[in-house]
Amino acid sequence: MSLADLLQWVEQAGCSGHVSLHRDGAVTWLNVSQREVTMLSPVRGGPGAGSPEDPTATDRLLDLFLERHGRFEFVPRVALEGGVPLHLPLRVVVMEGLRHLDEWPRLAEAYPRDAATLARTATPAPDRLSGVQRLILRFAESRLTLGEARLKLGVSRPALLRHVEEVRGMGLVEVEGTESGVDPVAQLLAQASVLVQERQFEEAAIVFGSLLASDPTDLRVRRLLREAEREQVAALYQQLQPVSVVRLVDPAALPSRKLSRTDREIAERVNDRWDVASLVLASPLREVETLRSIRRLWKMGIVDLDQAAMPG
Repeated sequence: MSLADLLQWVEQAGCSGHVSLHRDGAVTWLNVSQREVTMLSPVRGGPGAGSPEDPTATDRLLDLFLERHGRFEFVPRVALEGGVPLHLPLRVVVMEGLRHLDEWPRLAEAYPRDAATLARTATPAPDRLSGVQRLILRFAESRLTLGEARLKLGVSRPALLRHVEEVRGMGLVEVEGTESGVDPVAQLLAQASVLVQERQFEEAAIVFGSLLASDPTDLRVRRLLREAEREQVAALYQQLQPVSVVRLVDPAALPSRKLSRTDREIAERVNDRWDVASLVLASPLREVETLRSIRRLWKMGIVDLDQAAMPG
């Protein structure tokens, strides 16, 4: 079982407890509760390491997706103490971890030398930068090498290169000896991941769709699209409630309404007896498409959702 599969299982089961990951003599643990990672084990050394303000905690968590071998132990209903507090939804952790796993080979090839020097460009820095990104700008102003920057940050090489690639994509820094261009697909995937975190699922789907249209074989895009749809399905069920009976507000007016083919397909299956979950099962469309359609029909006032009418 991969780490992504493990965290998905914990999230789907709604488990609380702690997960211990063992590999090559090292142990990392994380507490999970309410479908979130709430605490990560501390680490010795590094700026702020092990404190509530530990800037390396999220990077250390994402680095675990790069591990190829090891074992895990899950202990339910037991939380460990003394770690770094976090509040990261498990779905977001899985999405970001898979994205970084897919992008790591390209980053390793793009930045082969730790002796390469960071250099600040003349592009003004936007206000919305993370603390680590601002530190990288300071390192670039001092023309530190990648190796020196990594030691000062106290992060792994993959974590450093992730952040360098982000600020380089903004045009804020250059790296000596690397090509000036950036991977446009990686940039778009990063933008789509941000949209998913902000729950702008329709906008993220447009980005994923355009990438798949240009290259249907891209496994990175397909994997992240699958995770984004899982996130949207969970959000839709929170809005619609699976046990709510779907009723047509005005059945006589339905034939005259201008609807898309998908929405009409779902509207014509509404029989005032089936709830949301039953419609999903009866629909020939995919789960996420059916739920999107039900929500659109509900927003348009064509159907109503009646949870009290659910048969006993």
